[in-house]
Amino acid sequence: MSDFLVSSGVGASLLFSHAFVTKIATTLMFRTKLTDSRTPAAECNKIESSWFYKRYHAAQMNEFEYAAAFVPAMLFLHSKGIAAPVSSSMAVGGQIWYFWGRALIGHGNEGGPKVFPPAYVPGALIRYFGMGLMAYELWNAVKN
Repeated sequence: MSDFLVSSGVGASLLFSHAFVTKIATTLMFRTKLTDSRTPAAECNKIESSWFYKRYHAAQMNEFEYAAAFVPAMLFLHSKGIAAPVSSSMAVGGQIWYFWGRALIGHGNEGGPKVFPPAYVPGALIRYFGMGLMAYELWNAVKN
């Protein structure tokens, strides 16, 4: 099982890299065309009104919000010599699962399959539990 766990330092690197990849992908898939003044307004509206754009954009914004909390927390733990393998692994796994499940599949109200729960919910739950465990690790790191 320990082969699947990552330390806080590795987790921070992975989440930072994932945030970078999702930002670059958003730019390449959407922003270059949307910000190019030569792109007709009708084409921009078509892109912005598409379910894929809406899902991907929402997932990317959510990913970045969580990365902004996880990366500094993991780097702090790493600087204190605390590996926090369970919380770090849950944060990384949940973040990646949530993002790709939300961006590519979504839920029934945004063009995805009409199933409950949506495919990304387990990733969100793993991420929540990872964040809770990480808060506990942070508390233990600073309480003394």
